[in-house]
Amino acid sequence: MKIKKNIFHWGIILFMFSFYAYTSMGIDYAIKFYYSHKDTWLYLCIIILLVLYFFKQKLKFINYDKFDIGILCMLLVMFIWNNQDFVHGEYRRIIQYVGVILLYFVLKQSCDWFGIIFKIWSFVGTFYALGTIWVYLMPSAYKNIICPMYKNIMVHDLWKFYQDGCISGITAHYTTNGIYLQVGAGVLACMIFLHEKNEKVSWLRYLQFVIVMFALLITGKRAHLFFGVAAFLIVYYIYNVNKKWKRIVKIIFGILVAILILGILSQFVPQTMSAINRMIAGVESGDVSNGRDKMQLIAMVAFMANPLFGNGWDWFPYNNPLYGGGDFAHNVYKQLLCDVGLVGTIIFISVFVMCIFRAIKLLKDARLQRIILSREEVLFVSIALYHQFFFLMYCTSGNPLYDFNCYYTFFVSVALIEAIKYFSKKRMKRGTI
Repeated sequence: MKIKKNIFHWGIILFMFSFYAYTSMGIDYAIKFYYSHKDTWLYLCIIILLVLYFFKQKLKFINYDKFDIGILCMLLVMFIWNNQDFVHGEYRRIIQYVGVILLYFVLKQSCDWFGIIFKIWSFVGTFYALGTIWVYLMPSAYKNIICPMYKNIMVHDLWKFYQDGCISGITAHYTTNGIYLQVGAGVLACMIFLHEKNEKVSWLRYLQFVIVMFALLITGKRAHLFFGVAAFLIVYYIYNVNKKWKRIVKIIFGILVAILILGILSQFVPQTMSAINRMIAGVESGDVSNGRDKMQLIAMVAFMANPLFGNGWDWFPYNNPLYGGGDFAHNVYKQLLCDVGLVGTIIFISVFVMCIFRAIKLLKDARLQRIILSREEVLFVSIALYHQFFFLMYCTSGNPLYDFNCYYTFFVSVALIEAIKYFSKKRMKRGTI
C-alpha cells in the first residue's frame, strides 16, 4: 500500500509539471481558464512538490554528491549574473528554473516515478502526432479551427507556413510540434529497438512509433528529425557496446532500410520529404539557418565586447533587434557566450559534459555487466541518454536551455540517471539486485 501511495504522489507531481511543460504553445491556449492562470499553475507545481515530498520526508535528502554543486552553480549564475529579466521586471523564467531544479533534487531521491514519466512522454508524442495527422489530412480544419485559435498570440502567418509545408499540427508553431513529437519518438524507438531477442514488443508500440515518426516527417522540422535520429543512433551504438562490429553493420543496414522506406513512402506522401527538401534548399541558397545566423552574429559581436563575463543573463533577447525583437539566438552555446561570457559558459558546458559522460558510463557499465541493473532500468537509462544527446545537439540550432518544455525533459532525464546510479550502488553494497 505504501508503494501505491508513493506512486500516486509521484503521479500528481509529474502530471502537474508535465502538463505545464507539454501544453506550452500546444493546447494551453485552447484551455482559456488555464491559459489565463498559467502562473498560478506553476506556483502550485512547486507548492505541491514541497508539500508532498519535503514535508512528508521531513526534508531528508539521501542522494546528493559533488556533481550537484554544478547544477546549483548554473542556477546561481542565473540569479547573480546581471540578470536582465530582473532588470525588466520579468520573474517567471527564473521561477521556472527554480521549480525544475527543485524537481531534479527531489526526483533523484527515488526510482518509483520512472514508469510514470515514460508513459507521459509516450502519450505526449502520440497525442500531438494524431493532431498533426488530423490537420494534415484536413487542411480546412487547420485553416478554420487551429489558425484562428492562435492568431492573437502568433506574429507568423500560420496558414502560409502550412502551405509552405511546415505543419504545426494542433500547436502554435511547427517547432513546438517537433519538440513534442521527438519526445515520444525517442521513447518509442528505444522501447522497440533496444531489447533482447527473447523479449517481445507490443504491436501497440510499433503502431505508436509509426504514427509519431510519420507525423514528425510531415512537420518539415529538420533539427528535430535529424538530431532525434542522430541521438538514437548514438544511444544504439553505446547500448550495443558488447557487439563492436555487429552494431556498426546494423546501423548501416538500418539507415539503408529507412532510406528505402522513406523513398517508397514519399511516392505516395510527398510531404514526408519536406524536412530533407528544406535542408537541400537551404544548402543550395546558402542559408541553412533560415536567417538565424544573423542573430548569432549579433550574439558573437556582443560577446567580443565583454568576453570574460558577458553582458548578463538573458541579455540577448532584450537586445535582439531582429524579427520584432525578444527572440533568443537559436544557438545556446553562442548565447551563453554573449550573456555570461567565457566564465559562465564554462560552468554550463562543464555540467552538460558531466551529465552526458555519467549517463554514458552508466549504460556501458550495465551492458558490460560491471553493475547489475534490471532490464527495465537499462531501458530507462537508454531513454534518458537519448533525451540528453538530443538536448545538447539541439542547443546548436535552437533554444532548449530557454524553453521550459525542453530543459524540463533534460533535467528529468539527468535526475533519472542519478537515481539509478545511486540506488544500483546501494543495492550492490547490500548484496541485493
